[in-house]
Amino acid sequence: MSIYNHIVKAIDDLNDEPLEIRAYLQSIKPDVRFLRASYRRPPPVYVNYALQSIQSAYLITYLPHYYQLIYKILLEQELQIMKSKTEFHAVFIGGGPGSEAYGTVKYILDYCPNINYISIDILDINASTWNYSHSALSGFLLPELNRYKEVSVVVNSCQFNLVDENSISSNTSIFEKADLVVIQNCIN
Repeated sequence: MSIYNHIVKAIDDLNDEPLEIRAYLQSIKPDVRFLRASYRRPPPVYVNYALQSIQSAYLITYLPHYYQLIYKILLEQELQIMKSKTEFHAVFIGGGPGSEAYGTVKYILDYCPNINYISIDILDINASTWNYSHSALSGFLLPELNRYKEVSVVVNSCQFNLVDENSISSNTSIFEKADLVVIQNCIN
């Protein structure tokens, strides 16, 4: 089953009422257009990620592409140190819905058979608004990956302001134990 099918299933299952999925996908076309237009405007970008329809549009439009980018980068790097570990801690600054977190976990599950514990920390200025997407990630997308049931995967998300000293200092321990820190395209 493709990632798109898993995303659509997550969207359907996370809604309070069953969806007629074709009609729902048609209904979020304006949200997809809005997202694309927002990202093309000069900074700062403002999108109300708290809206479920915006997150659904984001998951369908961007998650499949963004996860593949980091997956491909990790694949090309041949990270032997990563393959020798039993635990792996990754931090995603500006990680939003968890696209790159998904790609990293997928890579680990596909190519790092020694790793039996994965800790993911998504640090985002809009962390509190991404709960819907994080539910899709943790409850529907990650469990469909190979070896998922064999590995303990913990996903945490917290509010993080990259330009606030207090935000940085209160998360020092997360950075100190990180094996991988990824800074998303969040500096706008």
